[in-house]
Formats: sequence, structure tokens, C-alpha cells
Amino acid sequence: MDNLAQVQAHLAHWRDQLADDRRKDDFLFGVQAKGIIATLERKEAELQAAPAKPNWQSGHQGIPTDRPVWAIFFESGSGEDEDVMLLRGVSDEDGEVFTVQHKGDWDRYGHVVCWIDVEERPPFSVEAVDAIVAALANQSGIHWGCADHIVEDWLHREALRAVVDGNRDAPAIAAAALKSREIRFSRYYG
Repeated sequence: MDNLAQVQAHLAHWRDQLADDRRKDDFLFGVQAKGIIATLERKEAELQAAPAKPNWQSGHQGIPTDRPVWAIFFESGSGEDEDVMLLRGVSDEDGEVFTVQHKGDWDRYGHVVCWIDVEERPPFSVEAVDAIVAALANQSGIHWGCADHIVEDWLHREALRAVVDGNRDAPAIAAAALKSREIRFSRYYG
């Protein structure tokens, strides 16, 4: 159990069970309940002390400008690369210039679709997909031209790749990606 809310719910349940007068004479139950409560209290303290897990953020709002982060970045007509990429770099405040951390740093011009502040390359996950879909729905920064449906097409290709690669979260990733079809925007290339 790694969810603090779940641990606290179980802890409340066992405390209620121990306080139930109908079980006050059941010695074995009392010993077991106290052991479970002690274990849950340790787990609760551990989870409360742990640093919060970083989450994917939709759009460029709040992106740090003083350190590198991972971002799904849209760059129209990049020529050498795909138009949508997962890159590590430093963004400017409006999310349009992204200095890529690579052998030789270079600037990319486009838009940050979503980002996460972690050191290691993040896996393609339901949380990342949800952030991309939220960016499409918000359409801040990616509404112009055909960026919205290029990002959506990339998202669906990545969801399909998760299925083909046997990602254990592939069904949830695909279901989350299909939510983009509910968003109204022009899907016309031209």
C-alpha cells in the first residue's frame, strides 16, 4: 500500500475495530489489531515523510527556468526530428524557447506541451497522456496552425507503440489517449 489516503483509511478502520466493545474480550483479536495498527502507523509516517512525487504539468505554466526539466515539446517543421519530442532542457518563461541539454546545447523554437521536473527520463505513462490531453483541451500555445492535431497524432502513435511494446499500462494509456477525440478542434491539415 503506497497511497497515504488508503493507509489512513485502513488505520481508521482498525482503530474502530479495536475500540468496538463487542471485541474487548477477544485477546487474540486485540493483539492482532494492535500489530496491524502499529504497522499502518509506521507506513503512514513513512509516506508523510517522503517527498511528494513530481507530477506531469500541462502547458508551460510554472515551468522552472533555472534548471533542466523533461518536456514534451512541439516544434513545427523541425526537419531532422519528429515535430513532437520528449526532451530534457531549460525553458524560457513562456515555454516557446527550449534549450536542449545535449552534447552541444541548442535552442528549439516551438511550444512546451507538458513537463515534469525529474532527473531520469520519465516513462510514457497515463499521467503524461492526461497532461497532453489537458494541453490539447486548453489549447494554450498549441492552437495555432495544425499543432493541435499533430500533437494528437503523435499521442496516438505513442499509445499504439505502448501496446506494441507490451507496456503493462498500455490499455490505460490507450484509453487516456482516446479522450483527446472528445476535444473540438480542426483536424484539417492544410
